Amino acid sequence: MEVVTQYTLRDLIAFQRIYAKTLGRRKTLLMRGFYCLFGFLGLLSGCLLTYAEGRPSVLVGVELLVGALFLCAGIFYYRLTAWSAKRVMPKEVRTNTFLFGEEEITIRDELETSKLPYRVIKTWGESRELVALFFSDKHGLLLPKRDIPDPEALRAFLQEKLPCGRVDFDL
Repeated sequence: MEVVTQYTLRDLIAFQRIYAKTLGRRKTLLMRGFYCLFGFLGLLSGCLLTYAEGRPSVLVGVELLVGALFLCAGIFYYRLTAWSAKRVMPKEVRTNTFLFGEEEITIRDELETSKLPYRVIKTWGESRELVALFFSDKHGLLLPKRDIPDPEALRAFLQEKLPCGRVDFDL
């Protein structure tokens, strides 16, 4: 079975949500908590300094701005991580082709071809929008369902080939 896909920002956001709620739960909680806490503290201290001085100053304005930026980073964490993932993707790569063979997955793009044996996949599952296969705590493959010719056939094939069980990612 062959799947040809072109990632969109929406796909990457969905992948970040799946990662954050499964394998990266602790890291995501710590990072979002850090950004939200320091954003809130920055806004609070900026407001208290404005109240204490009786008039706004440049330093207080900078503190309020940094606090607001940190708070926004915590609130929109999934979008920011997906956006940064999209930015680091090579510009020459427009499409990815996944060929599911008997022993391995062959991954091709405009720059290179690589092979991933089924035995290295730690966990896999589906959401409404995509199929995700994780081969480490930080790396995985993303297959948008809109690009899969027959999702039922792929599900049956993966259940047969993969040693790990399927996880439902609709969280």
